[in-house]
Amino acid sequence: MRRTTFLFAMLAATSVAIGQQPPTLDAAFRTFWEADSVAAAERVAGRLSATGASFDEILAGLKAGRPYAKQKTGRVDLTSLVSGTTLDNVAEVPEDYDPARPIALRVSLHGGVGRPAPGPNDDRSRPLTNRIPGGSELVLHPRAWADTEWWKAGQVDNVLRLVDRLKRLYNVDESHIYVTGISDGGTGVYYLAMRAATLWSACLPLNGQPLVIANPATGADGELYASNLSNCPLHAVNGGYGVPRMSTHRSRGSRATRRCSSWPGACMKSWLRRQPRLQSPRATFRQV
Repeated sequence: MRRTTFLFAMLAATSVAIGQQPPTLDAAFRTFWEADSVAAAERVAGRLSATGASFDEILAGLKAGRPYAKQKTGRVDLTSLVSGTTLDNVAEVPEDYDPARPIALRVSLHGGVGRPAPGPNDDRSRPLTNRIPGGSELVLHPRAWADTEWWKAGQVDNVLRLVDRLKRLYNVDESHIYVTGISDGGTGVYYLAMRAATLWSACLPLNGQPLVIANPATGADGELYASNLSNCPLHAVNGGYGVPRMSTHRSRGSRATRRCSSWPGACMKSWLRRQPRLQSPRATFRQV
């Protein structure tokens, strides 16, 4: 009896599937845009071609992008779990955010990542805040602790997922997504530029040191692809308080050195805003 019931259920499901009409392009795009992750979007992407729409129609819809609604402004909690550690990531959204206008996004990496994560009976960690205030922009503050440092694969995935979450909620200008960092965060900027360079319009490490992650004792995950730095405009700033900051930057193949008289310096923020993302890599390398 159970086998007969199962057979009838399979036949009914098959007849329903045969009678289904392909989804309209608008409905397929709505499902695609409502996906909450890259993996979820990949699972439903096939519905776009299943509509029977032409390549040009689908391309036009992709270029038009998703519709954006009003979202929360101010501090937005983006908690995540990495290697068993709960991270209290935060985004800062300006009060004048307008979903009709694309807005720049800056990822800000903090220092002091060798500390262990606080336990349930420990004092709360210091809130993550914007240490480089500037114009109207979204600022993402990922959290890192020992074993979830910026140079760990799990943390790189965390940063990329957080950026993706914000892009699905807010009208992020994908040509102006920057990564900055201070101290260990500056070192993390070098790591992201070498390991996950595609996303960034520009990279600005403050008092970072790439030799830290080149040291095997640091435990950085994977190989370091220094050649990827050629595809990310880089503005490296090193110096102490009370003295002019020496600032070396490379943009579109040129190199220059100049002095910044402020901390962290208006010249750095203005440089970031002048660096739209490259539309194609400056250099490519074949791996055999």
